[in-house]
Amino acid sequence: MLNIQVREIKAHSEVITSLQVINLDDFKGLTTCSKDQQIRNWTLEFDLMGIINMKSERRDPQWKFVTKQK
Repeated sequence: MLNIQVREIKAHSEVITSLQVINLDDFKGLTTCSKDQQIRNWTLEFDLMGIINMKSERRDPQWKFVTKQK
């Protein structure tokens, strides 16, 4: 069997404790939580959509959640 690495991502600095699939009509993705006290939103291609840092009350200006669903 041939092992080929397609993409490597740096998701969190510590262990991921939770992974949740987001399955909306117009958006599919993942949310990860970690012991590094961060929550991250990802597309299914592992493009980072935004970070919630639980150590800080400052909002991530890059946060995106692309959906029209309420």
